[in-house]
Amino acid sequence: MTMAAESSTPSSTPNPANKMDVFGAVPRQPKTRQHVLHVLVDDEAGILTRVVSLFSRRGYNIDSLAVGLTNERALITISVPGDENTIRLLQQQLMRLINVLKVEDITDVPKVEREIMLMKIGITPETKTEILEVVDIFRAKVCEISDETMTLEITGDPGKTVAFQKVLQHHPILTVARTGRVALMRDSNVDTEFIRRHGIAVELFDPVSLGIAPLTAPSLVAKPTRDRLHTISILVEDVPGILVRVTGLFSRRGYGIESLAVGPAERKGLSRISVVVPGDDPTINLMNAQLERLINVIAVEDITDVPTVQRELMLIKVTAEPKTRTDILQIAKVFRAKILDVGEGSLTMEVTGDPGKMAAIQQLLRKFGIMEIARTGKIAIVRESKVNTNVVTSGVQSIV
Repeated sequence: MTMAAESSTPSSTPNPANKMDVFGAVPRQPKTRQHVLHVLVDDEAGILTRVVSLFSRRGYNIDSLAVGLTNERALITISVPGDENTIRLLQQQLMRLINVLKVEDITDVPKVEREIMLMKIGITPETKTEILEVVDIFRAKVCEISDETMTLEITGDPGKTVAFQKVLQHHPILTVARTGRVALMRDSNVDTEFIRRHGIAVELFDPVSLGIAPLTAPSLVAKPTRDRLHTISILVEDVPGILVRVTGLFSRRGYGIESLAVGPAERKGLSRISVVVPGDDPTINLMNAQLERLINVIAVEDITDVPTVQRELMLIKVTAEPKTRTDILQIAKVFRAKILDVGEGSLTMEVTGDPGKMAAIQQLLRKFGIMEIARTGKIAIVRESKVNTNVVTSGVQSIV
């Protein structure tokens, strides 16, 4: 009797387990997927730590991050998994941070995506030919070769770099340094007539050098003479919050990070953080010692004075009127830049090289009107040959 009465009386609190649709199925949970965010900030000590810590507090692990300084502002490109509602909330909270100028989720818009990876791989006389064939298929570049190792550079979308590493995984991969992905939105109005007339294969265009050596230029931002830029390679376990602890160490000492790149390392579960920061030698040595004491930090190495292969990647969108496009293409050829997208009023190109090359082409293109820039941080791998190319280059210039 009592049971019958209870069953006939509607319950005042709904049972979550009984929340089913008309077909008797439990509603789907919000779909989690990879999101790409652009965060434009003023260059100020601590801003990177505040941005990264916002994700850490919510338990989200950043898959990749790239940040480069341009004219006292920095564009941070972040790749992070999450559902639509959570990412939208993160965007709103990011906009409330001081010195954050703009936050944009560019996941679902047509865009050009690129990242760059340096890989040092062990070789033998028997495997060298096979590796070079893979390099040719993926349009990679050999940066350095010795009797026992080969250092490779590959640029492309994240899928290409992952596939390249997977194909070579049965060879001994000694060191991997990857930037986070950078992205720029495509122009919605593609100028197909310009592409046809100039024979440009979009995203595969690789112009032949005109035989003119790329220009070099100092950093666009002057640095105090007592300080210099240090390149620090930090190998860490891939756990949430590690990036906050690393960047926070620099922030607490009032040092602004010049550039930062984070990507998967040579072994699963590890990431490599490449940091460029100004400072004097004693201060940087102290920072390195403190970094080594952090939990989940495996190795810290200051490779500033060691012969290295250095690379950085920049995507740049330039205003291109019909009368100026030929001039812009000539500059692209000199710097071996690749044309990725052609619009009615713009050209988007990819440039890879050392930071001096980035500064030089940026300076030359400024007169045409730079619309957008996305830069990775600098990555570097130690040269096995121990040859310092800066010394060699300066020696050649002095002879000339």
